[in-house]
Amino acid sequence: MNLDEAIKAMKLDGVPSEVCKEYRSLIKSKIPNSEKVKEFLRRKWLAREDSSKTLESMKDFYERMRFEEIEFNDYFEIYPQEPEFPLKVLHLITSTQATTLSKFSFFSIVADDLDSLPRLEKSIWGEIAKLKNLKEILINTRCITLADVTEMCTNMPQLQSINFSIDVKSDLPIDSEGFASKFSNTFARIEKFRFEPVGIKDVGNERFMEELTNFSIKNLPQLVLVGSENFFIDMSQSCIEMKKESKLKELKMCASKLEEAARNFDKFPSVTRLEILYPDEKDDPDDRPLSEELMKSLEKFTKLTVLGFDSLMSTVKMVNFLSVSGGKLEHLIFEYSNDNPMIIDLNLIRDMCPKLQILDLHMTDVVLCDSMASFTSLRELEIDFFSVSRTVQLSKLLEPPNLQTVRLSGVQMTRKELKNTISSIEAKKILTQIKSLNLHFTDDVAPRMKKAMECELEKLMKLVLKNGKNAVVEYVFSNAD
Repeated sequence: MNLDEAIKAMKLDGVPSEVCKEYRSLIKSKIPNSEKVKEFLRRKWLAREDSSKTLESMKDFYERMRFEEIEFNDYFEIYPQEPEFPLKVLHLITSTQATTLSKFSFFSIVADDLDSLPRLEKSIWGEIAKLKNLKEILINTRCITLADVTEMCTNMPQLQSINFSIDVKSDLPIDSEGFASKFSNTFARIEKFRFEPVGIKDVGNERFMEELTNFSIKNLPQLVLVGSENFFIDMSQSCIEMKKESKLKELKMCASKLEEAARNFDKFPSVTRLEILYPDEKDDPDDRPLSEELMKSLEKFTKLTVLGFDSLMSTVKMVNFLSVSGGKLEHLIFEYSNDNPMIIDLNLIRDMCPKLQILDLHMTDVVLCDSMASFTSLRELEIDFFSVSRTVQLSKLLEPPNLQTVRLSGVQMTRKELKNTISSIEAKKILTQIKSLNLHFTDDVAPRMKKAMECELEKLMKLVLKNGKNAVVEYVFSNAD
């Protein structure tokens, strides 16, 4: 039936005129808007329309329209007392959009916070498998096994990106030659193969993730990004065993295997990001320099722009790394979790990284540059200060003239220094380019002093907003722990 007849039928079924009008607008729009579709369905549900009638409208809708993207999680919010409703919608989608959909999402922003997820039902992934032209899949509201996700994607020759929650308690059939072949063929064109473990990180989960990550690197030649974005997973083994040239852009390695892996760095000419995890050496740090062989191998990463260290305790090694790669770096990261981190000398960073735009320092302290204003390349600064006994010279720390984003936490500062910072902002000596300023102060100050500082901080925030009218500014007092 034509559109007018369809809407007339909807009105005869008791659908409110407002909803019918919205339906006409949706159909006539050239590009379907998923938010408008969601709102349309919500209105039908609020109007207490029977789900079968809603499905009839949706069938008409999907037969008339063509979608490139679907967010499947939206349908779980409609008719929540009818758990079979989303699957019926999915069947409508796969029967009408199988050749047009390029992206399928089953995503929730809170799913990553869950300690456990239900397994993705075969009835759902079996329907997803019918979407032959998908290029991107995102699933984090359910977990899925490696065997099932491989089966689901078997007939998706255009698939380039998948990001999913993996069931780390399931079998990992990577030692089977038959599975390895099927895995390679299924994901032959995959460039982004991301997966996150469900639950608390433990030794078993780490082993599972490391084995799957290295298996993927060795069997998927088109890979650009692989593994977890949130956990450090050692990729040394696949680097050591690599026979062909890889397209990977990111590598994560344990320092203990770095020398051996370095012999094969020429197999990874596309790497732009390198992360290195050092063992806890707070009692007896290894301050020996890097070997000449390793430093020469590091030169093979000609495209390296991001370098990250976890628990590096040697200034000598830091200088060695930066002497090779510092001239190319745009983003530098230092992370610590022990109670005696290495203090970062910003003079060294500035002098050895002339192109550095982003500096991330977590749970450490810093030595300020003699002239922070000469740190002209810096655009983004994030520091999570370790020691609450050190007061921050904020007016000097914020001197880099091109800073756009600043996030500081664990800040301990005198009222005098706060006033100096305000004076510098008033004189437009600092924060003239700022777009985002976020300051987290320690809460271990007397109530009277805290109130006085809050008054000064309100003035500081207003000045920052005056300099950057669209800037986002925030300050918070929180516990040091």
